[in-house]
Amino acid sequence: MSVAGSRPVLLYCHPSMDRLAKAIIDDVTAKEGADTGERKYRRVELKHNEKDAISWSHFPDGWPNLFIDDVKQCAGKDVIFIGSFHSQDVVFDQLSIIYAFPRYLAHSFTLILPFFPTGTMERVDLEGQVATAKTLAKLLSGIPLTARGPAQVVIYDIHALQERFYFTDNVIPRLESAIPLLIKRLESLPDADKVTIAFPDQGAYKRFNAQFPNFQTITCSKLRDGDKRVVTITDGGIVQLWSLKSGKYVAHVHMIFFRFH
Repeated sequence: MSVAGSRPVLLYCHPSMDRLAKAIIDDVTAKEGADTGERKYRRVELKHNEKDAISWSHFPDGWPNLFIDDVKQCAGKDVIFIGSFHSQDVVFDQLSIIYAFPRYLAHSFTLILPFFPTGTMERVDLEGQVATAKTLAKLLSGIPLTARGPAQVVIYDIHALQERFYFTDNVIPRLESAIPLLIKRLESLPDADKVTIAFPDQGAYKRFNAQFPNFQTITCSKLRDGDKRVVTITDGGIVQLWSLKSGKYVAHVHMIFFRFH
């Protein structure tokens, strides 16, 4: 079957991800328009939250009253859902929707999470601590199987790569990175040769240093003092602070320049 004749991909999203979803559609549409021969990109249909997608209502007591409009169109289609677990208040609503799509005979299901909120609590240093990264991974592992098999869970720049093993075989975790986009942006700067990347701690250095082979780096150490974080330089600017803003990844790069004598 040619790409042009294949079934369209249905793209759904949480309301907080509307802008990102629209940007994806615009990008795919632009690439389709640039094709001069056989279509290389599958058609993507955005199910907009204000029109024919999902009703995110709530009952008076606060519990969700959810409804997926025209849900039968999911049968036999590849479905993508862009979620955002930026607050505990929105997790249950989204999990309810996420669990529903495979049961409506979606051919395949892909969940995209721009970040994994409990990723930094991935281990237990003292008895009594709870590794909530494992808890969230178990919840996402509850996504039902589709006709094609396990759902894919796409997560960007997870805190620790070993967290992939927190998921069960019921889903396929795909750990992606937006750092190549950051590097592309940095290399386009007129003074790219003066850019120095600093890592806030050894963990960040071990996790991301290999992705910056052409940049000078600085490594810091982080000491926890109650609610305070004391950062000192141990080897030598602070690396990338990733945040979700208006549905897009924005790399806030704090660079510190030092003159060594």
